Amino acid sequence: VIGPMRGGTTLLRKILDAHPRLTSPAETWFMLPLLNMWTGRGAADAYPPKQTAAAIQSHLDQAGFVEACRAFAASFYAQITPPGSAVFIDKTPPYMDIADSLPLIFPEARFLLLCRDPRSTLWSRISWKHTEPEPIERTIEGVSRHVRMQAAFAGKWVSRLHSVSYERLCTDPEAETAAICDYLGVDHDPAM
Repeated sequence: VIGPMRGGTTLLRKILDAHPRLTSPAETWFMLPLLNMWTGRGAADAYPPKQTAAAIQSHLDQAGFVEACRAFAASFYAQITPPGSAVFIDKTPPYMDIADSLPLIFPEARFLLLCRDPRSTLWSRISWKHTEPEPIERTIEGVSRHVRMQAAFAGKWVSRLHSVSYERLCTDPEAETAAICDYLGVDHDPAM
């Protein structure tokens, strides 16, 4: 799922996870530090990211690193996917920042692009009580950046994605989930 923080990704995840053939657990987060090992971005107390990136790049070219990431991710997902599940769906909003890498790591993957009216996303971020408030200008820029990232992703990977409307998911969940199921190749389930 490619969707911004406070964009409805948790609602979508819970709806998808209600389907007996779909698995969409809580956020995994592992792809961020994994891919950042190549770029040397981020912060870590135990190791300097830039030194780690330099060391990895001295042993592997980028294609080798991508293959190693693919193997790790495949093992990770296989271990947490229950028997009988046809599709694993990862919903981790911070993956927006690495969205362009995901189709390269997962060449067979298909993507759900969750779109929500940016005004609603902005309001959700401003009114969310679980984090310290940030300056409104920063919040507006964050929402705007995510809209631009989603548009760029959609333009580049249109053949590998299905757009999901948060608003339609709320007002006509049966039609929206039926379209998702059709895209994912599973029968629609009323439990959704």
